[in-house]
Amino acid sequence: MSHNHYDHTDGLPGILNYNKDLPVYIHQYWDKPVSFIGKVIPHQNRYIIKKGRNLTELDEDIYVTNVFKSQDYGGIHEQAFYIRSNDSYILICGCCHPGLIRFLNDRENLRIPTDTPLHLIGGFHGFKFGTNEVKELNPYIYSVVLCHCTMNVEIYKKQFGEKCSMGIVGETLSF
Repeated sequence: MSHNHYDHTDGLPGILNYNKDLPVYIHQYWDKPVSFIGKVIPHQNRYIIKKGRNLTELDEDIYVTNVFKSQDYGGIHEQAFYIRSNDSYILICGCCHPGLIRFLNDRENLRIPTDTPLHLIGGFHGFKFGTNEVKELNPYIYSVVLCHCTMNVEIYKKQFGEKCSMGIVGETLSF
């Protein structure tokens, strides 16, 4: 789970009713009070991640980022994760409250090469890249899939052109 907001947790009780033993990976600040707080995760399902790392217990190609705090919504803490896919990495974000750059910069801590092709998927909230960041990252970014709460859609489309698309519920993406 990326962060503890209701729009990211409200479906969880239904999933846990179907599979009561499902592990739910959360960060260590999950229970800190914030605006728009989400559902409580039962203690028997909690797997707390204290530091960004490779989640080898799930798969050797999954990496969870460190947790970063944003200043919005009462100081929400958020994490994201990478999946290694063939010759690239896919960064999947919830809302990027702390900013997408924070998660991209965490690649070094996760031992993910910074010159490896990237696919970005998720809600990017109010975040937008600066001109220099786009120049630096654009050669490595193969696709940008905008979802959920992304506010600066037209800016992303201008910055990344054909690489940029809107995520659609139920759509299958191949990398």
